Amino acid sequence: MAAQENVTAFEGQQRVQRVVTSSGRRIDCDFVVVGVGVEPVTDIVNGTGVRIKNGIVVDEYCQTNIEGIYAAGDVANHYHPIFGQLVRVEHWQNAIQQGRAAARSMLGKREPYQDIHWFWSDQYDYNVQYVGFHRQWDDLIIRGHPDEYNVVAFYMQDSHILAAVAINRGKDILRAMSLIKVGVQVDADKLRDENIDLRSLLPGARPIRTLTHRVVPHLVVHPDERAK
Repeated sequence: MAAQENVTAFEGQQRVQRVVTSSGRRIDCDFVVVGVGVEPVTDIVNGTGVRIKNGIVVDEYCQTNIEGIYAAGDVANHYHPIFGQLVRVEHWQNAIQQGRAAARSMLGKREPYQDIHWFWSDQYDYNVQYVGFHRQWDDLIIRGHPDEYNVVAFYMQDSHILAAVAINRGKDILRAMSLIKVGVQVDADKLRDENIDLRSLLPGARPIRTLTHRVVPHLVVHPDERAK
């Protein structure tokens, strides 16, 4: 894991053989997977006066600046009440949940759409999950063992969790989601301590001790499932 680094170059003869990071580190590899995202198609609202900025801009109720026009899913750059900024997410879970929120708003049942964004991917024996949203952070807290691919990293700002990314730690991601949603300040040492259950860091929670995590291949815990 190369935390807080950017890729600056690829090197190799006839094919990529290593990646160069911003610190000068060289990482040998056989191939590279690059996630480039997509460009939102907004032609459908051309000429309507709808605000366009990295997609169709909507408020927390999924409504554009033009009354009666709503947007949801990958194309919607939506205001997120918890993160206090515009967020555009390219993931099926957001498309489903935000689509439902937009429908409720159209029917007059207006509730702010403030789901904490989450996604996961299985890469052979490793389950990778991410929750939250971050563009910048002032601290990165590591819980677990990166060398064993059994780890969660918390992106922090002013002692608040903005986002978390984990390998084989589905339950930690589920519990981090709750901490992000309530916006509570969290002690960094407690986040690092694997003997402290993350649920005990929620406001009003009783102290809970937990056993050290074991690596469990293909562990996936969906945020809409209750932690056991």
